[in-house]
Amino acid sequence: KKMAENDPLEYITGCSDFSGLKLLITKDVLIPRSETEILVEKIIQEISLNKELKGKTFLDIGTGSGAIGLSVKKAFPDLQVILTDQSEKALKVARKNAQSNKLDVIFFLGELLEPLPIGERVDFLASNPPYISKKAYQSLEKSVKKEPFQALVGGETGLEVYERLEKECRSYLKKQAKCFFEIGFDQKKSLLNLFSEPFWKKKEIYNDWSGHPRFFFLEIE
Repeated sequence: KKMAENDPLEYITGCSDFSGLKLLITKDVLIPRSETEILVEKIIQEISLNKELKGKTFLDIGTGSGAIGLSVKKAFPDLQVILTDQSEKALKVARKNAQSNKLDVIFFLGELLEPLPIGERVDFLASNPPYISKKAYQSLEKSVKKEPFQALVGGETGLEVYERLEKECRSYLKKQAKCFFEIGFDQKKSLLNLFSEPFWKKKEIYNDWSGHPRFFFLEIE
């Protein structure tokens, strides 16, 4: 009956399997997509190139259920992992998921990078931010519209959060830091233009299983 009313299955069952984790899912968080596991796999590949992870930090911005950050922590127990979200209810879900999966991570409540302590710098930064435009939101399936609006819609163009991240994350990145973003299928050109300054030494776009540009990786000097 609930599915007939367009309630997503994960909200009905209250859980989701993601990258080997069993996650609590409530209506306060975005439902983790299987395509995002591609992002996690790429992140793990990049981090595994490091011989020593003690003293290195991974930041998951807008963590929601904690899917990305907790998956990375599970793969690399020695890595310090920080999860942030502007929603206190979402962060409560992420905390429960960390506890149930026995993963020791750090939580900060606040928008984007604002809650990080002064002087904090990270080696790896990841985010699956809201990137849908207000116009595109109108045509989404009814079941998707059941998910938190603020976790889906990035503004008029859908690029607003990336525009902020391009400016704000610079002072929080260590030398040779790497960034990993999930993006909209039609945002490749816009984001390559947005992150065009020499500060961004390396840029790569990867496709999802449907062949659409969906993941954006960057590295600084």
